[in-house]
Amino acid sequence: MRQLAFGLAALILAALPWGSRAQTTATVYTFVTVDSVEVVTNRLTITGIEQGASAPSTQYVSFSNPSSTSDLGSADLQVCHRMALLAMSKPGQYLLTLRPYYSSTYYYASCKLTRVNP
Repeated sequence: MRQLAFGLAALILAALPWGSRAQTTATVYTFVTVDSVEVVTNRLTITGIEQGASAPSTQYVSFSNPSSTSDLGSADLQVCHRMALLAMSKPGQYLLTLRPYYSSTYYYASCKLTRVNP
């Protein structure tokens, strides 16, 4: 009985939102084709056809860490920009996945380029 109560308490505590979970993730954008790429300051904007869609859409991700003096956000932005340009130059050969992360102090995105036809 005591183990059951302990297990239930642990389950409830695990389900509660804690402040230590600083980053939350928004939706994931996976583009089958990339039609347009734009960089303005710390924002990467992509227009293309997302996986499962039939019409183009425009999505953006931002890179910023105001609490840091490093240039890491800019480097990440440049890497994602290069991936988007490669996906745009070879339509249908790559999937470009963007995953934005946000917290109260920073935001950034991860980018992934996957070859569809090896």
